[in-house]
Amino acid sequence: MFDCHVHTCYDLHDGHIMPAELVSLARNHRFNWVLAMNHDTMRGLFKVRKLSKEAGLPCITGIEASTIYNHILAYGVQEWPYRDYSWEPGVVIDHLRDQDCAIFLAHPCNNPWNGHWTPEIARRLDIDGIEWNNASNSVLNRKTAKLFATFPRGRCIAGTDAHTPLTYGHAYTQVATASTDPDDLVAAMKKGKCAPCGRYVPLVLVGVEQLSIAIKNKIICRMDAEGTWVNTIEQVPGSIAPEVFPPANALTHHELKAFTKPAAMTWKRAILETPPRLGYW
Repeated sequence: MFDCHVHTCYDLHDGHIMPAELVSLARNHRFNWVLAMNHDTMRGLFKVRKLSKEAGLPCITGIEASTIYNHILAYGVQEWPYRDYSWEPGVVIDHLRDQDCAIFLAHPCNNPWNGHWTPEIARRLDIDGIEWNNASNSVLNRKTAKLFATFPRGRCIAGTDAHTPLTYGHAYTQVATASTDPDDLVAAMKKGKCAPCGRYVPLVLVGVEQLSIAIKNKIICRMDAEGTWVNTIEQVPGSIAPEVFPPANALTHHELKAFTKPAAMTWKRAILETPPRLGYW
């Protein structure tokens, strides 16, 4: 069990959870995995992994990649060179597949910048599933439940999208594996052995967290964990950027057809065969 969507203070956007806090939170919620995840960077990985090992918990590495369309959650990531909000989903997914990652579409019905992940788009992309429950937003989850009602539940994950300790752990994902090897956890997620669990974050906590983020990011212009003053918009030091940045919302359903691969469609045939299961929370 683990909260599949969290952000630490090494995050280049808006995370504020310290590595020691993250490990402590995982133990307090009786999770048996620690997830190290940030927006568009692998920074802080070794610190979280070291503290997790000292606490006797295995650590899974992840990233929330920002594409020109919406965000992608990946697990088992080894490195990340790309600049945020500059690459098409197909390019991002190909790079993640090269690392043998488990890949899920983040908050399908929440559009941070450019668009929703629809079932039609999901069927065209080489992914392993979707974030069924993003516990920080009950409204978008109702939309997700309606649009993706026939998705296999083994292909659905749940997390809090926690940026501070306040919201961590209200939702979590169970993966059917007894191993403490990260490769085995990733393999089980890719095989559709997941179960979304938990509930929503209370609205008051979401409000307090968002206020805290706004104060630290917009007013204070926060300093990150490595002592660097962070411009929280589009700052990814040393990252690779395309020669031409596509305009916002440039990705159309027609263009997404080009990303379809035969292997990506095998498990998706089960979508039409799986009966709807709503209201699990």
